[in-house]
Amino acid sequence: MQLNSISTAYFIGIGGIGMSALARYLKRKHAIRVAGYDRVPSDVTAALEAEGIEVYYNQNVVPEDIASLPPASILVIRTPAVSLDHPHHQTFEERGVRIIKRSELLGHIAQETPTLAVAGTHGKTTTTAMLAHL
Repeated sequence: MQLNSISTAYFIGIGGIGMSALARYLKRKHAIRVAGYDRVPSDVTAALEAEGIEVYYNQNVVPEDIASLPPASILVIRTPAVSLDHPHHQTFEERGVRIIKRSELLGHIAQETPTLAVAGTHGKTTTTAMLAHL
């Protein structure tokens, strides 16, 4: 996947913690237009909007200025929390836009960036804090 070949990233379910972090990453590191849909406004979506990320709440309509972009210039990132029959997913699928899961984008980022992963039942926060100081 070549992130430098797209001009717009659109997140279906942008208000989740993981999705919002990825949206911020793409905006900051790749300087592309980032937008997305979420069901309801929240503190997370308000913060994204304050950072210049467009957030839409109408589940039935993809904004025209995004829907009319050439399919090859858009990358859609979806969360499994939003069903495949969601109108935004269907609109992009019908237009031939590339749609990937959040995990696929994470995998791509991990390939291009030195990555440390912390997993487990207990101690993740403590371990992550310790790693941040290294």
